[in-house]
Amino acid sequence: MRCLFLLLFFGFLQSCALVPKFQTVVNCEGVLKYGQKQGQWICRDPATGIMTMKADFADGKKDGRVELFYPTGETQSISHWKHGLYDGNFKSYFKNGQREFEMYFTNGIKSEWWYEWNEKGDLVDD
Repeated sequence: MRCLFLLLFFGFLQSCALVPKFQTVVNCEGVLKYGQKQGQWICRDPATGIMTMKADFADGKKDGRVELFYPTGETQSISHWKHGLYDGNFKSYFKNGQREFEMYFTNGIKSEWWYEWNEKGDLVDD
């Protein structure tokens, strides 16, 4: 009987350890599971409260869409990640909202093509 109680007790403790926790880490909030970031994390400027980053994580690594924001709140860049490496489309923007760069990555390696624009929105020639 005592063995059954210990098994149930320790089994319960192990299942409690699996419950994700919502944590604040250096001005960022999200779920920690086994001490690693999981799901969506949002970071804010501590002085203004404006969002500086919104990112998806899996097993502590960026995995999915990552958005960075200027201190004024405008989008600075949008990228896609897989297992901690750039993977997919990457776009960056000037503070005025015009596109700055666009490129594509596969497993952290930048492809041959990329585009660059000036602050007026004109495509820059190579």
